Amino acid sequence: MRNAFFKGNERGQILGQGAVLVEVVILGGTGFLGRHLCEAFTRAGHGATVISHHPDYHFVEQQGGGLRALELGTGEAFEALDTADCVLHFGHQSKPASNQNAEVLEITQNVEPALQLLSRLAAAGRRPHVVYASSGGQIYGGGHASPVTEAGPERPVTPYALGKQMVENALRYHARNRNMDVSIFRLANPVGTWQFGGRHGFVSAAVEATMRGRDLTLFGPGKNVRDYFDADEFSDFLVARVLERRLGSGIYNIGRGQGFTEREVLDFVGQVVGRAPSVIEKPGRAFDLPYSVLSIEKAAQELGWSPQVDLPHTITKLKAALTTA
Repeated sequence: MRNAFFKGNERGQILGQGAVLVEVVILGGTGFLGRHLCEAFTRAGHGATVISHHPDYHFVEQQGGGLRALELGTGEAFEALDTADCVLHFGHQSKPASNQNAEVLEITQNVEPALQLLSRLAAAGRRPHVVYASSGGQIYGGGHASPVTEAGPERPVTPYALGKQMVENALRYHARNRNMDVSIFRLANPVGTWQFGGRHGFVSAAVEATMRGRDLTLFGPGKNVRDYFDADEFSDFLVARVLERRLGSGIYNIGRGQGFTEREVLDFVGQVVGRAPSVIEKPGRAFDLPYSVLSIEKAAQELGWSPQVDLPHTITKLKAALTTA
């Protein structure tokens, strides 16, 4: 695989020390993490093309003139992909709880489109650097009692995890055989304001329920351990690496390397909000892992990933966002 993100400054003007004007495409740019990425590009003063099944034109326009939204499958979207220097693949049509006992549907929704995308990128001849948002806990599965490294065994526990693993394998195939630079980020549990009202995100759901005076559903006794990190901090980090041409090639765990139980999260929420969450307990679900914490040493050494925002601070940001909404 090539080591350089771009060759020299062939894409044009310098935007500041280490940064270069590049053509960036965000797939899934109006999803949870995609919106945080859009905001990060705006903070960095750099544009990007946001491609999704159902573009949120209003949101993209609010970010400023540097971003544009396109619908997946249109001629303009294909043209943007064909000329991209970097493709941030953050689009996925399912969640860990989706497609239970429906592996074929998972493949149809997520794996086949990813294969089609990679084939098109390879055929276009530009060989952009592809960054894929995979899943740490879901890929590694259960059986762990300490932070798991990238060399840990892959034990997908859901169709969602199987789909992620299959896309990862397709990316690695293209890296080996099509000379394509690929960065696979196995994410722990990102937390951010764009999770509000969504289908996932225990921390944000706990904050919203507590502040709105609603009950929060807790599956199991609340002893499952998870690794949480701040979505804004990660987005700023990733955008900086894109613009500074400092994306590594390979698989990287992204988290904090520290775990908290759900009960500990609820304690943090209560301390920040000022009242304890009201919880309704339901039986645990088969796909909920007892322990899922990632070792981030490789990302720290090779990419400089060193998260500084702790979970109580992220919860404070969530509270502020709801207060001003």
